[in-house]
Amino acid sequence: MKPSIKIRIVDTLIGFIGFAIVIFIWWYAFQNQKAGTYLIPSPVTTFKKLTVLFFSGEIFIDLYETLYRMLAGYFLAGIFGISCGLLLGSFPFARKMFDGTIDFFRSIPVTALYPVFVLIFGIGSNSKIAMIFWASFFIICINTTYGVMQTNPIRRKMAQLYGATWFQIFSRVTFYDSLPHAMVGLRVALSYALIVSILTEMFMGSQYGIGAKISESYNLYQIDAMFALILIAGMLGYFFNIIFVRIEKKIVGWKFNAD
Repeated sequence: MKPSIKIRIVDTLIGFIGFAIVIFIWWYAFQNQKAGTYLIPSPVTTFKKLTVLFFSGEIFIDLYETLYRMLAGYFLAGIFGISCGLLLGSFPFARKMFDGTIDFFRSIPVTALYPVFVLIFGIGSNSKIAMIFWASFFIICINTTYGVMQTNPIRRKMAQLYGATWFQIFSRVTFYDSLPHAMVGLRVALSYALIVSILTEMFMGSQYGIGAKISESYNLYQIDAMFALILIAGMLGYFFNIIFVRIEKKIVGWKFNAD
C-alpha cells in the first residue's frame, strides 16, 4: 500500500473518532435526562427514523425543495459576487465609492430583512432564494475583492513590460491570482446558503423543505423525527463541503501545491 493511501486512511479514521465522541456525548445525555422527559431521543431511535425517512421516500421532495432554493440563490450570488468583486478590486475609485455601502448592507442580518423580501417577492420560493442570494453575495464579493487587491504586482508589471493590454493582464494574471480568495468566499457562502435556506423554510412558511419538516416535527413533538432531520441537514452541509474541496483542488490546485 502506498504511503499516501495509508495517510488518507489514517486521517479518515481520526476524523471518525470525532463523530464517535459526539455520539457518545449524545448517548450519555439521553441516558441522564430527567425521568419522565423526552427531550433527547437515543441515537439508535434517531438513526432508525432517519432510515425510515429515506426508505419510505417521503424525504426526497423536501430535499429537492431545499436544494433547489439553496443552489439557485447560491449560484446567482456566485455569478454576481465574483463579477462585482473583480470590478471593485480592479478599480479603486469604484471600491471607494461602494465600500461603505457594502459594509452597511452586509451588516444587516438577513433575517431582519425578511419582511422586505416578502413584500417584494411574496411568500413563495422567490423570496427564499432572494434571501439566500443576499446572505451569500457579500461574502463572495468581499473575498473576491480582496483577492484582486492582493494580486502580485510584480506579475502585473512584468506583463506590462511585455506589452500586454489591460484586459490581457486582467484575464490572465489578476483573475487567476484572485481565484484562491474567491474560492474561500464561495466555500463560506455555501454553508450560509444552506443555513438560510433551512431558516427561511422554518420561519417563512413552506409546504416542503427540510426546514419546514423540522418545524413541523417540533410542533407535533416528534422529537426523533426532528433530530433525524437535523442530521440530514448536517449531512448535506458535510457532503457539500467535501465536494467543494475536491472542486477547489481541481481549480486552484497550483495554490495547494505551492503551499
